[in-house]
Amino acid sequence: MKLDIFEQKIQELNQRAMEYYQLGNLASAKDCFEELYQINLYNKNTYCCLARVYFDLNQFDQCIEVLLQLLEMGEFEDDVYDLLGDAYLKLKKYSEAMLCYQRVSNQNVVESKLSIIKKAFEDIEDKVYQQYMNYPYPNLWRKKGIPLDLLDLKNAGGQKRRVDKYIKDFVDINFINLRYWKKYKKLKDIRVLGAGCGTGESILYIAFLYPEVEFVCIDISHQSIEIAKLHAKKLELKNVNFIQKDILAVNKEDFGTFNIIISTGVLHHLYHPLQGIIHLRNVLEEDGLLAAMVYATSGRQAIIEFRDAFSYIFSEIEQMNYKKSATKSFIDLLQSWQNLDRIKLNPDLNFGEEGMVDLLLNEKESSYTTLELRNLFEGAEMNVDFFDNDFLNPLYPLYALNTCDGFAKRLILLNKKEKMRVAEILNGSIFKFNFIAYKKGFTSVSHTVLDEKWLGFYPVLWTGVKL
Repeated sequence: MKLDIFEQKIQELNQRAMEYYQLGNLASAKDCFEELYQINLYNKNTYCCLARVYFDLNQFDQCIEVLLQLLEMGEFEDDVYDLLGDAYLKLKKYSEAMLCYQRVSNQNVVESKLSIIKKAFEDIEDKVYQQYMNYPYPNLWRKKGIPLDLLDLKNAGGQKRRVDKYIKDFVDINFINLRYWKKYKKLKDIRVLGAGCGTGESILYIAFLYPEVEFVCIDISHQSIEIAKLHAKKLELKNVNFIQKDILAVNKEDFGTFNIIISTGVLHHLYHPLQGIIHLRNVLEEDGLLAAMVYATSGRQAIIEFRDAFSYIFSEIEQMNYKKSATKSFIDLLQSWQNLDRIKLNPDLNFGEEGMVDLLLNEKESSYTTLELRNLFEGAEMNVDFFDNDFLNPLYPLYALNTCDGFAKRLILLNKKEKMRVAEILNGSIFKFNFIAYKKGFTSVSHTVLDEKWLGFYPVLWTGVKL
């Protein structure tokens, strides 16, 4: 009897939602479908209808999230991938849109959309190249009031020591050696590719600490490469080779293969990140590791909203000098604008106009949720381990939920991806994801919890919670 009443309620809600939708009352239709979404879990039709309503209301992020959850349930018809591609296209996430459209069996349906994406790729590639030629980032020589850290490191006597202030644990070569490879590799046998090395701020520290390791550093910007060479000369580095090259031009014939690829703060600026990942995967050894950092959506909302607002104010052909002047005036105003602390306190603004351009006026920038990032790398047949730099309790939000009545039993039903998404949403301030990716089929060393604590770092369910 109770089941009949429940099913009747679902039918009534669904009928009411469809009537509202047909009448063009999207807000009421959304309310009904959201209620159905909560009480009628894992109903594919409800997910599809709710996603369509979100799309029609221009709530593209919500549309994408629902459709990604839907795709976790299995294979679907062309219209699901087509709608997901349309939502990504509206947000100018061209690579993600292309990946969706390629899954549509009838390519004639999406031919015009793919043409739009191809033209966008060409325009973006040129703009990104020009940006980093004119505004190499980070330009340490212009860092406001802060001494050149690379020289500080050299003047410390060149001691082989851990420099936590400078190096993110997940890209430390000894950590990777101990954590992932079953047989410890001799340092002289390790090759590292710095994919998108920029001005060398991060990778030159590692090259300095590991002089036995061979480093090949590439970047699309000639200006950035020249600055990195100056830093390397100051450090008297003999183990680094610099090449001006686009990641999409990297190949095994010219570069050989690498044990480690380090690419922090790069993939989210590529006009086609999936193709970039595939190119990097092709020059990885079978047990090779890609250590990367990309921007996370949840903690960058203020920046995303700022960029969206400025996209209405400034046209795409507006001169950068004018945009810079207007943005600087706005940043000065932020000193008294409490709602935008995450912008005005961002460390990128310490790097002069290069930092400001990179943070707020970047020609191409994407950000990701954990689900989107995993799906992106699955497209390149790679797995991902997320890392928490602060070695904090990664499951804290989920532990907290476990103490609440009604949540514990629900959490048991969630898979790993769903738990990661819950933790991500609950935290809300994750600014970036640090992770290591590797080819499917690769098996790393098995560690006990005590081993991993000894290593000082281990893959976690990333939350960024500060305890």
